Amino acid sequence: MLNRSLYGLVVLAVVALVQGCGTDSATSQPRLSCENITTANLGLAFVNVSSAKLVTDDASYPAYCKVRGKVNERTGIDGNKYAIRFEMRLPVTWNGRFLSQANGGSEGSISGTTSALGGFTAPGAGTGGVVGLTRGFAVMTTDGGHETSDAPASSGALQGSMFSLDPQARLDYGYNADYTMAPIAKNIIQRYYGSGPKYSYMLGCSNGGRHTMVAASRYPDMYDGYLAGDPGFNLPKSAVQHAWDVQAFSAVTGDMRTAFTAADLNLVTTSMLAKCDALDGVADGMIGDLKGCQAAFKLSDLQCSSDSAYTAGSCLKSSQVTALAKSMAGPTDSNGNQLYTTWSYDAGMSSAGWINWKLFLGSTSNYPIIVSLGSPSLFLTFMTPPKQFTNNTATPTDLLAALQSFSFDTDAPAIYKTNSTFTTSGMDFMTMPDPLLNSAKAKGKKIIVFSGQSDPVFAVDDIISWFENLNAKNNGDATGFARLFTIPGMNHCSGGPALDNFDALSALVNWVENGIAPDSITASMTSTNTVAATAFGTSSRTRPLCVWPKIAKYKGTGDINSAANFTCSLP
Repeated sequence: MLNRSLYGLVVLAVVALVQGCGTDSATSQPRLSCENITTANLGLAFVNVSSAKLVTDDASYPAYCKVRGKVNERTGIDGNKYAIRFEMRLPVTWNGRFLSQANGGSEGSISGTTSALGGFTAPGAGTGGVVGLTRGFAVMTTDGGHETSDAPASSGALQGSMFSLDPQARLDYGYNADYTMAPIAKNIIQRYYGSGPKYSYMLGCSNGGRHTMVAASRYPDMYDGYLAGDPGFNLPKSAVQHAWDVQAFSAVTGDMRTAFTAADLNLVTTSMLAKCDALDGVADGMIGDLKGCQAAFKLSDLQCSSDSAYTAGSCLKSSQVTALAKSMAGPTDSNGNQLYTTWSYDAGMSSAGWINWKLFLGSTSNYPIIVSLGSPSLFLTFMTPPKQFTNNTATPTDLLAALQSFSFDTDAPAIYKTNSTFTTSGMDFMTMPDPLLNSAKAKGKKIIVFSGQSDPVFAVDDIISWFENLNAKNNGDATGFARLFTIPGMNHCSGGPALDNFDALSALVNWVENGIAPDSITASMTSTNTVAATAFGTSSRTRPLCVWPKIAKYKGTGDINSAANFTCSLP
């Protein structure tokens, strides 16, 4: 295995090299044509360029240089081969900016350089659907330090998280791949264009949003602006919610997939809208005043007079009310200590983006994503030591059983634990060491965070609590360097009865480079969001997204589908 201290010195040397080059075109290092970006010509220890090719026949994008390579190739303690694999696309017509596009999920593959929001397929949220490469950014993404194919196929449902049996792979996934690659990418930009980037940005959604917030906390020198969408910035804690949900929903019928019908959840959201829709000044199918809604809506009002009176969509059985209320209250231990956070009731809870994560209604063969994706991360990546399954294999049925037997008293604390092999806990390598972003603030960095109010993966309440604490610790106002926007109805990174098409990246660039902070960002519907078009009866609605805690309030006159007739103000 590569010596960690030696590798750290190499990274620092690359940082110094890039900083020494500055943005001036004059440099002691000669420029390289695309095909001459090779391992030998770069001369960076532990960096192996596998290919570099000028692409002029890609009809989707302007001409660009595509570079792929590996960093820190090694053999893990589990016997598997590891490396931080990366891809860069360097447009021939460059805007002078660098954009690191953080990957989502458990990573394990190169994706993101040709998507709008890094390694996530959200069509418009955060970027208006415009790919960074198309804008002229030099873009880069990594696989997080592991490839899913590195793990044996026999590991089944665990395959995407098998890297977690190697402690260095855990650290690479948590933050080290980003830290390692930023200066290397800037060096390649310097060598190709003859000057380094004038401005550097990082963005991502979901786990990519977590990466972005962690980067702002751990190494604010590397970027000027950060755009974090639906960030799992407390991802190990949110993974504990998976077990909580499985146990809560399974208690209704014995199978969480049959705990509710679609009609039951429609009853919840339509009843919610009846109480909350007009709190922002107009009944429009959107819950603008999220906090006001939590006070106005009472789930218990939907309980049947008796379980025998239940019919789907008319009222809820007592067991259903108990299960949903338990899920929304968030996990606790037997002493009542909150292990994650509460969740807000919002209008997107009956849409597919919420249902498929939480319940996977009506399916007898498939399991919710929390079982197939979330639980391997909980058991292998975030807990110390990693949970052992027979022969390191598991089916969704095995994972479901493990979630159902998960103890919130004895298992949940494992996300904070270490041992002689795994010397950094899940919470330590996955989260921000400085949640108040003191260094980023001092260095003049800017961060925009957005979150769907109906995100079923990472609770909007968690990011709101973080931002409100940030405000409190900055004399009541942190908006000089950080701003939060919540999107009514939006599920995880996109979708739901929501206006999920907006360009926060342009707003961030304008803030960083021109000093113009975004008080609002105009949102519309993505063309593929038929859920929103059906819910609102139009495909052309626009609204301002407002800096929390302000909400979009109707002015009282004019077309309710036009952002011009709304203003951002306190509830």
